[in-house]
Amino acid sequence: MSRPTHPPSHLIIPAKPLRIRAFGDAHVGTDLKQKRESLSLAIRHSEFGDEKGAPAFEWDLGIDVGDNSGGQEVPEDDEGREVVRQFSALQKHRREQIYNVCGNHDRSHLTEPDAW
Repeated sequence: MSRPTHPPSHLIIPAKPLRIRAFGDAHVGTDLKQKRESLSLAIRHSEFGDEKGAPAFEWDLGIDVGDNSGGQEVPEDDEGREVVRQFSALQKHRREQIYNVCGNHDRSHLTEPDAW
């Protein structure tokens, strides 16, 4: 019995480009001290555009390349809660569509106990 070389036509999904948004360096804790919600602002701009007329853009998957913390010390829990709060600005996307990578400000030094 020979095996088919191609999937049946009812299983073929039309090709669609995967649109990936990469962003980082929100420095949530330090920017908040300057009254700037940098992470939620970037989210809103990507989904709805900005007040100066820059358009929104479509994306399927987000890669957060880190540095949500802006401090030079181990991030504190309050800053982590603020990051979570600012991610709640998502309206057209789910949080599960964003993958995070820790930046150098987001984690403990290798010689320090784990944080976050």
